[in-house]
This record gives sequence, C-alpha cells and structure tokens, in this order.
Amino acid sequence: HTTAKMTQIENPVNKLIINILVLEGLLKGKPLEGIALAVGFSLSYDREYEMQADILASKILARAGYDPRHFANFILYLEERKGKKETWTWLSTHPASSERYHQINKEAKTFALSAKSARNTPAFSSFKKKLSLLPRTFSIAEFDKRRENKKLNEGIYGRVGLPSSKTKSYVEGRIFKVDIPENWEVVKEDLEEVWISTKGAYGKDGITHGVIIGTSTTKTTNLEIEIEALAKRFLGESQPKLERVPNVKIGSRDGFSVFTVRNSRITKQREVVSFYATFVNSKSLLYVILVIPQEELGDYNFTFLNILNSITLEAGK
Repeated sequence: HTTAKMTQIENPVNKLIINILVLEGLLKGKPLEGIALAVGFSLSYDREYEMQADILASKILARAGYDPRHFANFILYLEERKGKKETWTWLSTHPASSERYHQINKEAKTFALSAKSARNTPAFSSFKKKLSLLPRTFSIAEFDKRRENKKLNEGIYGRVGLPSSKTKSYVEGRIFKVDIPENWEVVKEDLEEVWISTKGAYGKDGITHGVIIGTSTTKTTNLEIEIEALAKRFLGESQPKLERVPNVKIGSRDGFSVFTVRNSRITKQREVVSFYATFVNSKSLLYVILVIPQEELGDYNFTFLNILNSITLEAGK
C-alpha cells in the first residue's frame, strides 16, 4: 500500500490537483480549507487500498472455509465498541465501517466457500488446543479499569477493623470467582493479579492485611517448584524460610501451600505470609497470597479459610 500510495502521489496529474486545491484555498482567503481538501484528496487513496485489503482478506477467508460475512460483522462490532459515530470520513485513512460492511457482504456473494475447511485439519485442531490452554485475554473495559485503579498508592496506613462476617463476590473475568468480606475492597489490579484489602491496611508500600489472587503461566508441572518460585518473587528473597501446610484445598481443587513468618517492611512487626496454588490447566497456575500480622492471625483464620473455600474457577476451567 505504501508503494502504491507514493506512486499515486508522484503522479503528475495528482500533484497538479493537490496544488490547485491548495492555491484555490489561498485565493479564497481560506488557506486551511485548501490544505484540508488536498489532504482529503490524498487520503482517498488510503481508503481505496484499505477496501482492497478487506476484499482480499474476505477471499482468503472463503478459501479457508470461513464465511467472510462474519468478518463484516466484526468490523461493525469494533465500531460499536468505540462508542462514537464516524465523522469526517473524507479525512480518514479507512472507509466508514458501514461502507466496509456493505462492500464485504456484496463481494461475499461472489465467493464460493471452500469445501475443504481449514478447521477440519489436524494442524488447526492442534493449534486450537494450544490456544485453549492460554489464560483469557482482557476486554477493553478491563484494561481501562486496571489502568485507572490508583487506590493502593493513595491508601493511608492506620487502624484496621476486623473483617465483616458478611461477604460479597468478586469475579475475575472468566477465570475465577471468590467471596470476600463486605468491608474489603479491590485496591490494585493489573493484568496478572488482584489485591484485596481494607481501610488502613494498604498504601504505596503494599498491604498489611489482605489477600492477593492471580494467575500466571507455568514453567513446570510441579506445584512445589512453582509455589517456591512465587514466594521468592513476592518476598524478594533468594532463599526464604518456607514451611509447608499439608492437605490443602483451593475451592474443590487440591493445592499446595507454604508460609513464612517475617518482619513486615511496613509495620516492622512480625507478619505471616501464606502462599497457596493450584493448576488451572497444564500451562496456567492460580495462586493466593494471604498477608496478616502474626498477633492477629486468630482473628483472620476463619476469614481466610472462607476465601479459600469460596474460590471457583469459571468457564469450566
């Protein structure tokens, strides 16, 4: 497209038209209008080439056994997600989504779907299986929510109340659901994990009371190795002293757990940090990190047990 566009721009006739549009604007005393018309004329070639790309993509889909009309529907879906109407199409590098939709549907009537669909090949089935093992990606809304979350850095450490006996549900996309105390809140979210704490227990240096739940890709099929690596990353220690907890369950799944007792970097008092993990599938791990001052452990045992028992993996994972 770049080569074709440069060829069109270097065309003497096109150069003349662009110069005339600019000059006409100057003569009218409206130089910006002339420049805008010249830019619009130049961009018309971009729109033409993008339409050609849509038609070519539709042909490739048809040859592979896919109905290109689904491609047209997807273009409209993306436009709806943008949440704003198209304006000034003549200054756009792409045709209007509605125009692309109608053109693809028009061309699709002339294509014959291949009887030998790519979906029926062993290679396709193998690749589809590999994709199904990867963690779910995030929607645009989820990305925006995570970028805007600033509670952790804005928190002020202080008096921490006991966790409420009433609970509310937190759902992480289609990955997991968990019940947390009603007076706890999400204080940090990123693409891998969620931090849940309560007023007075979080700030820019981390949490003193709360839970961190996340997923990560695995390097081994050994839970003990995976959870030790997790503990080392979180604690920032190469050889942390970890004690194993026997007979662990995360929801209905068998898991593995270790804990350590250390001096909190925030309160300077002794705290207990517990790590729990279970496999989501052969390539993905669900983990839970519990943080609590050692002297308050008895007040939180029931809460933490309820959190662990309430975790359910979504979408049949």
